[in-house]
Amino acid sequence: MLDFSGEFFFTFIYQYIAFKTRNSKYLNLLDDNYESAAKLAQKAKLDYLIPYIENIKYSEDKGSCYAIWNKARETPRMIAQCNNERIAYNI
Repeated sequence: MLDFSGEFFFTFIYQYIAFKTRNSKYLNLLDDNYESAAKLAQKAKLDYLIPYIENIKYSEDKGSCYAIWNKARETPRMIAQCNNERIAYNI
């Protein structure tokens, strides 16, 4: 579950950054590095994503499968809610 949760999270983050920046090259990123994702968010002036990235990393470092899945699953909703956006995703 840990691998799936991380993959789900990174796929969402990179797709979200690609959408917000209108830069499709981010759709092809396969990098599952939290530091790289945070730097990209900062470069894209999407600093509000960094706490979400750090939160998932914290859960992964603790090895908490259920916590990382719950956070990864809820991140799109929380980002949408905080930014008055609508996000649809399918699992």
